[in-house]
Amino acid sequence: MVTDVRCVAPDFHARYKALERTYHYRLLSGPERPSIFEKNSAWHIPEDLNIQAMKKACNILVGHHDFSSFRAFGCQVVFCFLTVSQLQSSSRNTSAERHSVSWI
Repeated sequence: MVTDVRCVAPDFHARYKALERTYHYRLLSGPERPSIFEKNSAWHIPEDLNIQAMKKACNILVGHHDFSSFRAFGCQVVFCFLTVSQLQSSSRNTSAERHSVSWI
């Protein structure tokens, strides 16, 4: 989802010069397989999720942390401390056998 567009210098590189990024992750839990519309836009977890534990974990992840363990092998980036400024979790029942969890 695009939330803002601005003119930038010709040498601007979105990957290397962006000051902030927003990611949205979606999990579908339950035995029901994702529909054709959902299968490429959400992770399917067949087991039930502990929503309360996930919301509690969100509070732990907010802050300034070392993410060097998540780098790809051979990554040239030296500085891997990143700031997670906000983490939101929401859930909803989408059918009798499915639960949807989203993080922003």
